[in-house]
Amino acid sequence: AQLGGKATVAAGFAIGIERLVLMLEELQLIPEQVKRPVDVYVLAVGAELSELSLQVAAAIRTACPSAGIVSHCGGGKYNSQVKRAFAAGARYAVVLEASAEGEPPGNAKLRILDDSGDTQAMAIEAIPAEIQKLLCEPSE
Repeated sequence: AQLGGKATVAAGFAIGIERLVLMLEELQLIPEQVKRPVDVYVLAVGAELSELSLQVAAAIRTACPSAGIVSHCGGGKYNSQVKRAFAAGARYAVVLEASAEGEPPGNAKLRILDDSGDTQAMAIEAIPAEIQKLLCEPSE
């Protein structure tokens, strides 16, 4: 079939990405940092907080470089984001929620992702230090 215009020379190829991943796993060529578990899942309730969530995730990475951090940038409701955090195997969730007036929050919630679901509110600036204390300092 012809779509019109002059004939154009082309070349291409296809690869099954799933097969490639299976091959890399079998050959043990997947780097450890890719297989690292998720320790902290940063979620933002409200699209206007996406940039802030990236800043919080970067601050946590700086404070605790060994921690696995995921910043949810896809939007969505609180419950669906928490489900994703559980599915990712995260130990903690940092929850950023816009105020009723639409202003950026000064506080965030740090939620333990276990059966207890314990949550504590704290200043956003205090989150990296708290994560560092929980994940990066040796327990005595």
